[in-house]
Amino acid sequence: MDDKSTWDAKTKDAARQATEAAGSMANDAMEQVKSTARTVGEQVRSMAADAAPAAQDLARRAREQASAAGDTLYQQSARAGDYIARNVEEYPLAALLVAGAIGYGLAYLIHARSS
Repeated sequence: MDDKSTWDAKTKDAARQATEAAGSMANDAMEQVKSTARTVGEQVRSMAADAAPAAQDLARRAREQASAAGDTLYQQSARAGDYIARNVEEYPLAALLVAGAIGYGLAYLIHARSS
């Protein structure tokens, strides 16, 4: 029976060592997961912090471009209005005929659509 007790003791010792090794490996794996999660969290936080100034800069540039486009459009429409006013003063009869033709064309299109 001595052999059996020795074998039982060795088996229990081996089982205890295996359990300790498995626990140690599980703890190491858990620490690796925590470390990886911490690193990923820091990277995401850093990326988010970098994205905010970039978005603000993009919005500022879009606002500046829209303002410039609005100014250009205003200037072009003012020039077109001056051009039309000059031509109407110089050629009032032609302007009246052109306006009548445009009105007739629009009325024709509206009537053709409703039919």
